Amino acid sequence: MAHVSLFLIQGERNKITKDPLIAAPKVAYIIRQLKRTEEIELFRELYGKQVFQISAYMDPIARKTRLATKMRDYDNTSTRISDFEGEALNLVKLDDNEPDNPYGQRLRDVYPLADVFIDASTSDSAKKTIGRFVKILFGYNFHSPSRDEYGMYVAKSASLRSVDLSRQVGAAVFSPKGEVKVLGCNEVPSPSGGTYWEDDRGDAREFKIGWDTNENFKYRLLGDTLKQLEAIGLIEKKYVEMSTRDFLASIKEEKKVDLTKRLMMMDVIEYGRIIHAEMNAITDAARKGISIDGDVLYCTTFPCHLCAKHIISAGIKRVVYIEPYPKSYATELYIDDISLERSESDLSKDRVHFEPFIGVAPYRYRDYFEKSKRKDGDGKALEWKNGAPKPDIKIKTTAYIDNEFAYLQYMLSQFAAKGVMLSDEDHNISNSEQGYNRDTQQKDAKTDVEIDRQDKVGAIPQPDGSASRD
Repeated sequence: MAHVSLFLIQGERNKITKDPLIAAPKVAYIIRQLKRTEEIELFRELYGKQVFQISAYMDPIARKTRLATKMRDYDNTSTRISDFEGEALNLVKLDDNEPDNPYGQRLRDVYPLADVFIDASTSDSAKKTIGRFVKILFGYNFHSPSRDEYGMYVAKSASLRSVDLSRQVGAAVFSPKGEVKVLGCNEVPSPSGGTYWEDDRGDAREFKIGWDTNENFKYRLLGDTLKQLEAIGLIEKKYVEMSTRDFLASIKEEKKVDLTKRLMMMDVIEYGRIIHAEMNAITDAARKGISIDGDVLYCTTFPCHLCAKHIISAGIKRVVYIEPYPKSYATELYIDDISLERSESDLSKDRVHFEPFIGVAPYRYRDYFEKSKRKDGDGKALEWKNGAPKPDIKIKTTAYIDNEFAYLQYMLSQFAAKGVMLSDEDHNISNSEQGYNRDTQQKDAKTDVEIDRQDKVGAIPQPDGSASRD
């Protein structure tokens, strides 16, 4: 869908400027929904930081109820919302992930890649969080980071110390007033306390041994299971004689089922040498005698069930996270101890609150909060960075249009190679017969910044992740 959007964006620009190679001033193009990480990655590769992904959070139960209500209202033969709740829940799950479809929806993967996260629980909360972001984007000088934004930025910074083979996760424990207590990241523990740092003696991080120990154990567990089942005659011997990876590959080929995404066994996390970021923070606090009772833990990823019990036991009262973690069974195992409610009125209850992060993403923290002087020559406070509301986007050229042009030309060549042809009316792609020859247009184009496009065109991303030049 992102590819189609690029054609539409160029077409809309052409309607405004009569030339798809000239930027349309004071125009924003809104893509209503993204379903895969490849889509936002493509937009950012082409347009850079002019792209803003807004991820809107709503409680899954509320999403299900709202969708079921709309389905009931559309069907004039039914009066009960409950009649549609099962179908609505299935649609919510389908949005989140389609594991058996290589081209399916992956909303849970693209959601965390936002520039800003907004609270869509109610119209008022959505307007409030979007309104604040728009003011920040337009250069308002006096929105400082919230406690949650600061906490998550610190947690994200902590994550960058990890060289774990799977992912980087960071955690930061703060007092309710916003004071930093202790940090952690997912890394191999050191016998001297804490975790290994660069150039430590005896450095035994997993990249040193060359493989993920937990991944290795998962396949060993599966191999043992197959061996025991074969011993009592439940499966054929041929499945035991092959490696577990070959076994899974054969099932995928023969049955068209990817068991690596279906077996609960493949979600096992107990055998990794890595200490998780949350555990790292909690054990460091214990080692240093730092009380974290009643504090807030910011974590870049939803805690696993192993970390959850330490969080509960440590007395932490609030956990804020960004990325989902499908392998976590925290809410199933500790259903009486964990609340997923965001309502502030619910904070008095005797539970630990796990809440999705709302605010400017760590990815954009410095872009929006790092400022120079906020006063004029007379010392008077300046409300707006540029003297008046104006998008604070650090783009000095329109080379992104050339990147877009070259990419769409590449896509057209791919369509042609597969026998798929689009009409000029459909895609509005420039060509010499329509008078859109790039060399002549560069001489006539009137833009805010004069550039030599032929020199400014950068690497053009390809669908396979490689890059080429125009």
